Amino acid sequence: MSQTLAPASDSSVAAALQDLVLASADVDGFLHQLAAHAAETLSTGPATVHCGATLLRDKKMATVASSDRHALELDELQYDHGDGPCLSAARTGTLVSVPDVRLERRWRPYLDAIAPHGIGSILGVPLDLGDHASGALNFYATAPHALGEQTLADAQGYARQAAASLLLAVRIGQLADSRDHLKTALASRTPIDLATGILMAQNRCGQKEAFEMLRAASSHRNTKIRDLAEHIVRSVGGEPSEAYFKD
Repeated sequence: MSQTLAPASDSSVAAALQDLVLASADVDGFLHQLAAHAAETLSTGPATVHCGATLLRDKKMATVASSDRHALELDELQYDHGDGPCLSAARTGTLVSVPDVRLERRWRPYLDAIAPHGIGSILGVPLDLGDHASGALNFYATAPHALGEQTLADAQGYARQAAASLLLAVRIGQLADSRDHLKTALASRTPIDLATGILMAQNRCGQKEAFEMLRAASSHRNTKIRDLAEHIVRSVGGEPSEAYFKD
């Protein structure tokens, strides 16, 4: 008899996944929590369900997250064989169901390789990530026919919410990276701006002329302009330059 996923509304799944986004320090952390949450959601019957997440970027394969060691090993075996139900789902954007791995004729070398792991059925659910990447949630159940028709429908609904939350996590991560890059750039620029101001005061000249003086001295001494600027700031103020940010 098929085991089915306990019904859950899109709004409740979305709320749970958004909480995971907010609770995660970065995208990798969110993905691991997503895989664990997905596995727990589908493990509603006697069969245990393991979950992995596959992302394809620039035609390269990578498991970015897994609910446990078993899911990681099952995904890595699939990559070693270069094909399988979950890779097919990620590549084609089409749901792939293997109700009974013993009877499935497709991907036979891979399915034979995972026989020692005690997996009875597999479900590959594509993630719609737009132009960012292609991917899939990979569900492995420990019994045949453990992922029934209702589970397929519910898993697709779950994947829609998961894709939206993943894109949100990625965008938050990109904003954090942009902020950090800006801070780094400003911190690097601070001693140069301070040294330029010092030369302006010492030589009673404009900003452009002072910067050209700094650049020429840097070239003559074969020293990075930032290092020379830091030396000038230290010689005047007695301490290193410091950039101030207000988060």
